[in-house]
Amino acid sequence: MSGRVAAALLAVSVLLSVMLCGCSGKRLTVREYGDEIKRCWSEFLVATTDWTKYAPETFPYTDEEIAGLKETISRREKALDDLGKINPPEKYADRHKELVKSLDYEYEWNKAALKLCSAESSEEADRIGEEIADTVNSIPDGESFPSVYMFLWKDLKAELDG
Repeated sequence: MSGRVAAALLAVSVLLSVMLCGCSGKRLTVREYGDEIKRCWSEFLVATTDWTKYAPETFPYTDEEIAGLKETISRREKALDDLGKINPPEKYADRHKELVKSLDYEYEWNKAALKLCSAESSEEADRIGEEIADTVNSIPDGESFPSVYMFLWKDLKAELDG
């Protein structure tokens, strides 16, 4: 019986999540789209900033650092996932595809950062740190999530304010 209740609660939470993030399949208006990408961007930035609070400087990492890293990575993932589920207005569909493509680098960064939580030696942690830096440095100019978002937001904001 508790399995059925859990399944029902999961189904309701997924449905609510879809409704709240504008992922219902209907195209968002320009205003809704602006509000939604701004919300996701803000959540991503806050999680990234919080990640730096837990980013350990020395090995071994404390339980608090590991828990904080995992939690903030999870929040970053959710913000990225929410962005990927948005159904933008037709006018911004191609630009949104560019935005979603730019998220791949952030997902790679998240995977590398998550490995940091399970590092078993200082050397392994250093190697993972280099992997994270390599991921960031491999992003072509203008294709990073922040760059693509800022160019999109500039145009979108001009339309919303205009």
